[in-house]
Amino acid sequence: METHWNPATFPLGGATPALIEQTALEISVDPAEQTEANERVSVPEVSPMPGWWDGSGIEIARATRSWIQYGTVAFAVICIVIGAVEALLGR
Repeated sequence: METHWNPATFPLGGATPALIEQTALEISVDPAEQTEANERVSVPEVSPMPGWWDGSGIEIARATRSWIQYGTVAFAVICIVIGAVEALLGR
C-alpha cells in the first residue's frame, strides 16, 4: 500500500525561501534605446479567416428558414379556414 504524506518528513519543510532582492539580476535599461526598440516592433496586418460556413450553403439555410416560416403561417391559416368552415356547417 502507498504510505500517507507526512508534512513533518517533507524535505522542503525546513527550507527558508530566498529573498527576491538576493536572486534578482540588476538590469539597466537606456530609456532612449527602449523607446527605439518599441518603435521598431510592429503588428502585422492580419486578414480575418473566412468562416467555416463560407461557401457551404448559407444561402440554402436562409431560404430554408424563410420557407419554414411561410409554411408555418400557411398551415395556421389553413387550420383556421377549416375550423371556420366546420363551424359554419354545424359540425
